[in-house]
Amino acid sequence: MDLDRDTSMVLKYGIAVAICILAVGAIIGAFDEGLSHTVMNGGLAVLIMIPFLSIIVSAVALYMEKDRYWLLVAIGLLVITGAGMAIAWYL
Repeated sequence: MDLDRDTSMVLKYGIAVAICILAVGAIIGAFDEGLSHTVMNGGLAVLIMIPFLSIIVSAVALYMEKDRYWLLVAIGLLVITGAGMAIAWYL
């Protein structure tokens, strides 16, 4: 695994998928507002999860490279990000 390449692919394709979902939601909005709201929320959820997924991909790459220090940093970042998402979910 190449850390830079894999992380950039997650970011690039994740943004593309999120934009497509949001565009589909906007188009559906002309016909059905309720369904559009659901699709747009899905697109936003994908957009929010992209950085979290990027950190996971980085952690896997660092594990495969046996880079313990930066792996621990990535795991710490995952814990902090996950805690922030959990707190935001319940507020």
